[in-house]
Amino acid sequence: MNAEVRNASFRPLVHALDAAGRVVAAPIVMLDQLQGQFRGGRWILASLDSESPFPPALIRDLCALATQPVIHLDVRSSFACYEPGEQPVVTVRADCRDRLKLTLRLRVTRQDDGAECYVGRFVVTTGIADDWVTSPPIPVDRPGLYIVKTMAETGDAEPVATGETGFWIYDRALMDSFVPLTCDADYFQRKGKPYPVTGATY
Repeated sequence: MNAEVRNASFRPLVHALDAAGRVVAAPIVMLDQLQGQFRGGRWILASLDSESPFPPALIRDLCALATQPVIHLDVRSSFACYEPGEQPVVTVRADCRDRLKLTLRLRVTRQDDGAECYVGRFVVTTGIADDWVTSPPIPVDRPGLYIVKTMAETGDAEPVATGETGFWIYDRALMDSFVPLTCDADYFQRKGKPYPVTGATY
């Protein structure tokens, strides 16, 4: 997990699909400013050439979305990985420039079968020090990946913000089933052959 502060949150609002149904573009996107000079601002960008004007209803909905308060939910477990028998704890912080009373709904499920492990409801007020909550210890009964989802509500039917993270309960049998990596002076190796590691590193 990157510990640096996020300056903005970027989310596609509309997806463009190709003939096979794959997402190939996001012609309308939303950029929420979380830090800095423009903190609290929301920019909605339409980067496309349209053969006809947008429908008035779409413009109205986008303008209404742009004027809503910018709320960012930071959802974190106390650790990324736990030993079997340990009970995870999740902290949620609701960040908003404005003072708002929010209801936070927290749900933890097992990734493999979707079984629900915990459901919690909390009330926080943004814009003051009391803008975060911590769950009680969450009982989990077996190894694997667990998904944490939270949403914030102001009393309306639709959530005003969502957040998601996860944690892992160490699975010894799974880890023992893989061929271990070894290394020489230059490379990681697997089964005696160089094994390049690509992607993000932490």
